[in-house]
Amino acid sequence: MGVIEDKLKLLPESAGVYVMLDKSGQIIYVGKAKNLKNRVRQYFFNGVKTAKVMAMVKNIADFYYIIAPSEIDALSLENNLIKEHKPRYNILLKDDKTYPYLKIDLKETYPALRVKKNKKRRGEVFRTVYGRNKRKRRYRNGKSSVRLAPLRQNAR
Repeated sequence: MGVIEDKLKLLPESAGVYVMLDKSGQIIYVGKAKNLKNRVRQYFFNGVKTAKVMAMVKNIADFYYIIAPSEIDALSLENNLIKEHKPRYNILLKDDKTYPYLKIDLKETYPALRVKKNKKRRGEVFRTVYGRNKRKRRYRNGKSSVRLAPLRQNAR
């Protein structure tokens, strides 16, 4: 654990993604953090851990991290890395699940706002609820979308 202990001392206090590797160099877990130093250190020091986390920690031989400009960017990067590498201990986003998008069909006379899992058709506008845009934050915070656009209030 000497290499890991040395790396733990060098972790920055910034947002980013951390990638845990096993002894063969395979990615076994990808996580995100608002503060990499605090989050990654939690795995290796005292504290209550689930059986899954304890098993994962036993298999960690090394790790690396990627600094992100913001928590939102870390969230997106984490999502992409999990989909690309399908790590053993990441169970939530491996199976083609993704973060939701807000959909507005511009072909409708009175477009409605819908939550969708993927982007599909032309003529529709998709925006993720995870973004830096103030409008997206309004959706995420549950404030009325009526202030943003004249949207239909009832579903089809």
